[in-house]
Amino acid sequence: MNNPTISPRLKNGLLLLLLLAVPLVYLSLSFNDSVWTDEAFTMVLLRQDFAGITQGTIADVHPPLYYYIAKLFTMVFGCSVPVVKVVSILPVVLTCLLVTGFFRRYFPEHFHSLAFATVFLIGFCPAAFTMNVEIRMYTWGLFFVTLSGLSAYALWARPSSKITLLVFILSGVCAAFTHYYCVVTECFIYLFLMIALLKKDLRNWKQCVVFCLATVVLYAPWLPIFVRQFSQVRTGWWLEEFALTQITDTVSYLFRGEFVTLFLLLAGVVLVGFAQLLLSRPVRPGAWFALLCMLTFAGTILVGYVLSKLIRPLYVDRYMYPACGLLFVGLAIALHQLDQRLLLRNALVALLAVNFFFSYPQAIQQEYSTGTEEFKSYAAQELTGGETLTTDFQSLTWSILPYYLPELSVAYTPEISPDLKGLFLTERSLEELQALLPQSHIQEEFTGGIDRQYNFTIYRIS
Repeated sequence: MNNPTISPRLKNGLLLLLLLAVPLVYLSLSFNDSVWTDEAFTMVLLRQDFAGITQGTIADVHPPLYYYIAKLFTMVFGCSVPVVKVVSILPVVLTCLLVTGFFRRYFPEHFHSLAFATVFLIGFCPAAFTMNVEIRMYTWGLFFVTLSGLSAYALWARPSSKITLLVFILSGVCAAFTHYYCVVTECFIYLFLMIALLKKDLRNWKQCVVFCLATVVLYAPWLPIFVRQFSQVRTGWWLEEFALTQITDTVSYLFRGEFVTLFLLLAGVVLVGFAQLLLSRPVRPGAWFALLCMLTFAGTILVGYVLSKLIRPLYVDRYMYPACGLLFVGLAIALHQLDQRLLLRNALVALLAVNFFFSYPQAIQQEYSTGTEEFKSYAAQELTGGETLTTDFQSLTWSILPYYLPELSVAYTPEISPDLKGLFLTERSLEELQALLPQSHIQEEFTGGIDRQYNFTIYRIS
């Protein structure tokens, strides 16, 4: 993109096309009504008023800001899956615009190249095809964390800017109110910024005191709730095991798919070359910022591992997604620092482009060939209320069935008793169920699933 033979107008046009492609691709994945457990929880919670949402998040394990944002949108546009998916797409678009503006201001000589690579990674890395339309808080975490990290650089460049200081404080607080692993990421951002400011000029200690105190004051009202939620998670949570294989899973998470090995090999080449460059003198402008961006991402994951080993399993791969914007900013800058940058950048863009033609069709199938519509059609005709649906499929009772069948009474039974009657939803086969209930007449009414993740059969037992 920095090829002098390419006109600035063409460069701007290509970048604009990429920026337009991001929302269009994800809007095309949004027109369905298929959700998994956590997304169903979001949809059920959004039926409440703001007080109900607050109480629901207090009983859950996440802070409330994302739900407030989504609620505001549903109050205007209605509460439906496509609307709330758009709520997740919006911060991705904002993040792409944010990094574009950042590179234009602070790296003007290489603006097109850096912006193109970073937007391509944020918009179309393999994990993005799932995460960018998921009805959860991760893309808003991505936006707030990226805004915080980039405003930290801007504050380092101009410590006297009160507007930049305010943006940095508010973005950090918003990130912390979006997801607790964003709190971890913000701790690294704050730490690195304080070190950089004080190294630049010890008189910058005043700015450090201001943004630290302001953040603590703004977040303080939620701290007692955080402590209560953390205590609940320590004694009981759905994640029971933390295996060493999760380390390798995390390394591949963002690029998991048909070309994961090539992605990791390319990233490894960039990181090794960048490490060699950092050990040389003089270091090129922006190199240390790139390193701190990547260390922020790595530090978030490391804390998740440590907590999971010392306390209990508390880390899931998707929890690091909000920090990936800074990782991609760091990778783009690091790649551009290398002498082989043209070859490596072209290889990265080509790999992302080729991967698109694999990941996008898979995403289309994942969003639209789910079996959910068949279940909804059956439910509309047969599950109209007036009777109880009993199930031994516990995870469906948490949010999936309350979302799809809000008027139906659902009862959970861990054991199948001989006097079980009426509608029964289960993963068990007819033969297995008949063996458990030899005196009962069992009729299969529906076999299918929801969101390609939950496969079951509904029987009528008499």
